[in-house]
Amino acid sequence: MLIKTLPQRLLVRFSLSTVIVLFSLSNIFGQATINVVPDIDLCVGGGYTTIGDIIVSETNSADFGVNGENNRTFVLNVPSAEFEFDNTSGAIYISAGNGISPDFFIQGTSTFTLQYDATAGAALDEFVITGLRIRAITSSATGSITTSGTSDIVGDVPTINGVDSYDVPSPSITSSNTTVCVGDAGETYSVTASGTDTYDWTVIGGSITSGQGTNEITVTWDVSGSKSVNVEQESVAGGCVGSASQPITVNSTPSVVDPSDQALCTGDNTVAVNFAGTGTSYDWVNDTPGIGLAASGTGDIGSFTVANLGASTIVATITVTPQNLSGGVTCSGPTQSFTITVYPDPQLNAVGNQVFCPGESVSIPLGSNVAGSTIAWTNDNAGIGISTTGNGDIIFTAPSNNTGAAIVGNISVTSSKDGCTSSTPETFTITISPDNVIAQKADISVCPGDN
Repeated sequence: MLIKTLPQRLLVRFSLSTVIVLFSLSNIFGQATINVVPDIDLCVGGGYTTIGDIIVSETNSADFGVNGENNRTFVLNVPSAEFEFDNTSGAIYISAGNGISPDFFIQGTSTFTLQYDATAGAALDEFVITGLRIRAITSSATGSITTSGTSDIVGDVPTINGVDSYDVPSPSITSSNTTVCVGDAGETYSVTASGTDTYDWTVIGGSITSGQGTNEITVTWDVSGSKSVNVEQESVAGGCVGSASQPITVNSTPSVVDPSDQALCTGDNTVAVNFAGTGTSYDWVNDTPGIGLAASGTGDIGSFTVANLGASTIVATITVTPQNLSGGVTCSGPTQSFTITVYPDPQLNAVGNQVFCPGESVSIPLGSNVAGSTIAWTNDNAGIGISTTGNGDIIFTAPSNNTGAAIVGNISVTSSKDGCTSSTPETFTITISPDNVIAQKADISVCPGDN
C-alpha cells in the first residue's frame, strides 16, 4: 500500500506563503511505501493550514483487509497537545477499487477517524483524505502526524513528519511621547530587537524620517488628531508576524487673530486687547515697558493709561504667541505682533509777562519741546494790538494808549503734534503802557510802570 501527501502551497498567517520543501524518501514498512512528505510550518495562534490531500493506496489487494473484516478504523492523530485539527474540515472519498466500504468518518480536534468495512475485490483500493486542516495553538513545537486504529495498514503506515510551529513575535512599542504637537520632529518609537527579525512600520498622521526596517524609527508629526504608530515584526524562523499599535494624540497648531495697532497721546487710555483665535491661552511680550505695560504677560491686555515722558514718539511692539494645552502638552502656534504708538506731550517753553510802550515793536517767540509742533494762542483783549487768536510767534507793534491806564491782554498758548495737544497751556500777559510820559530827562522817556 502507498500513502502520499500531494504538495500544496500552505497559507500560514496574514496570507503569507510558506514554501513546501519536498523530501524524497523510500522507507519500507512491510508492503507500504511513502514517497512524498512535506514540511508544514505553522505560527502559534494563527489560522488553520490545509495539510493537502493524503492518498492511501493498496500495494496488494488485501492490504486494507480481507472480505468480511468490518468496523476497521484508520485514525490520524495531531502531533501533540500544541496542535489541533479543524473539526469542521476534512473529507474522505474512494478514488480507486471497490474492496472497502466506508461507514463514516469523525472530525475531531485531536483525531480524524475513518471507519470502513473490507469487501471482496481484486482491484487495488485507494482512498483520499482531503481538506484536513491543522493549526498550532499553544507554544512552538515540532512533531509528526501519527496513525492509529484497527486497520491492517496502521502498522505499515509511518508518521507524517515535519509539522513545526513557531511562536509569533509579540512586539511592544516604547514611545518617546504619546502626545505631541503638529510639526514635532525627532520623536522616536521602538520595539525590543530580536535576532534577525524584520520590522515594517507604518505611521498614521506622520512621516518616518529614519529607521524603517529596523527596531526603532524617528517620526515627524504632520496632521493633528488621534493618530498611531504601527509595527509588524516578522520572525525569520517560521515567517510568523506579530503586530503592535501605539495610539498617538497630535495636538493642533493654535492660531491668534492679529490685534489692531493703536496710536495714542500721553495720558490716554488704550482700547482693551481681547485675543481671539484657536489657542487655549495667549502669551505676550512687550519690548517697551516704559509706555505703562508690563514686559510680558498671559491672557488679554486690559485698558491702561499710556505714558511718554520724552520728546520723541515711542512705538512699543507686542508679540503674541498662541498656546494649545491638551493631554499635558502645550503646543505653540505662529506669533502675531501689533504696536502701541505713544506720542509725547508737547510742552511749551516758558514765557514771562510782557510790558511794552505804545509804538514799540513786539516779538515774542513761542516754542515747544516737540519738534514740528503747531503753536496756537488766544488773547482775551484785542486792545493790546493783536487779534484774539493766532498761530506761531507773536509779532506786532504796540498801539497808542491814550486811555490813561495800562491795557492788559491775557495770552494762553498751546502746542499740538500728531493729534496731541499740550496738557498744560502756557499763560502770560502783554501790557501796553499809557501814552502819557510821566517823566522825561535827558531825552529819555519813561512809560508808566517803567523803572
